[in-house]
Amino acid sequence: MQSIPQNESQFYDEFNRLSSFELCITSQELVQELIAKTSDLDSLFRPLIISLLYGDQNNYLFRKNKTEETLANFNRIFARLRTIGRILHQRKISPSFKQLNGSDPNKLELYQAEKEKLIAQIKTKNTYIKEAIDRVSDIIWQINSVQTLKQ
Repeated sequence: MQSIPQNESQFYDEFNRLSSFELCITSQELVQELIAKTSDLDSLFRPLIISLLYGDQNNYLFRKNKTEETLANFNRIFARLRTIGRILHQRKISPSFKQLNGSDPNKLELYQAEKEKLIAQIKTKNTYIKEAIDRVSDIIWQINSVQTLKQ
């Protein structure tokens, strides 16, 4: 597993409890929030540039702080999206959709070996079933032939 930055670990704990469907809904909401904040950022940049040009120091500092706050919100949203992406990717590659921390590192290989064994058993049983169906079909054909000859 990749190391998780310290500031994203709380997001990781929070999001790891959710189902994959809930994570997708949450990420959709975060993307919509990003889109909304992008228009806010645009509305902050225009007056910031004007106040910078005309030398209004107080107005400039106020708008600069607001812009920095909005950018910090962007960073938090992107951190959440990265965390959700990590969790979903980990669930995709993990057969049990759980973390493999502290467990046997060969767990995936064991699952794959068990899967191959079960597939082999199913193929063998399918072969037996096909042979049984063929035998029953031959017996039914012979019975029908005998009945046709009797008539």
